[in-house]
Amino acid sequence: MTITLPSPAERSVLTACVAVGATGALLACEALRPIAGDDGFFTGSAGLWYATLSAGFSATAVAYGVRRNFGHPGTGGALWSVFFSIVATCVLGIVAGSFILPVFGTMFGPWFMILAVLKTPLLALPWALSLYGLHLAGKEYVAEQATAFRWTHVPNPRPRKWEGTRPS
Repeated sequence: MTITLPSPAERSVLTACVAVGATGALLACEALRPIAGDDGFFTGSAGLWYATLSAGFSATAVAYGVRRNFGHPGTGGALWSVFFSIVATCVLGIVAGSFILPVFGTMFGPWFMILAVLKTPLLALPWALSLYGLHLAGKEYVAEQATAFRWTHVPNPRPRKWEGTRPS
């Protein structure tokens, strides 16, 4: 078994996924703060820490899962990235909500994410910037993949002449 190290573009995509995870944890922490009081669901700071960490790991996993949809060239690629940013936000709410509160969190996780952004629109800025960073890292990855096989093309050798007999 051969172990290969990731290329620079793959490392930048992984770094962008971790940045999306960190901003997802920030967004989830802000979304859960209204229900994190002493009379709320998360009593004490351990519950809020667990929710923030699980949301961060969920955001990293979601970003890694949708990474191939970012970085495509042109206006169509940018629109595709915007669409998958919205998809990633909703899927993050579902996955993180499932980890935090298995049944109700799955249903209300995306709703809490949307309400947190509507309540504090400044939260959308780091989230959008981290997803834009994922788009830029994806552009670098797409460009690297396009040039990786440019010089490896070997023209077809002269075709063999048919010998007239079939191998048995």
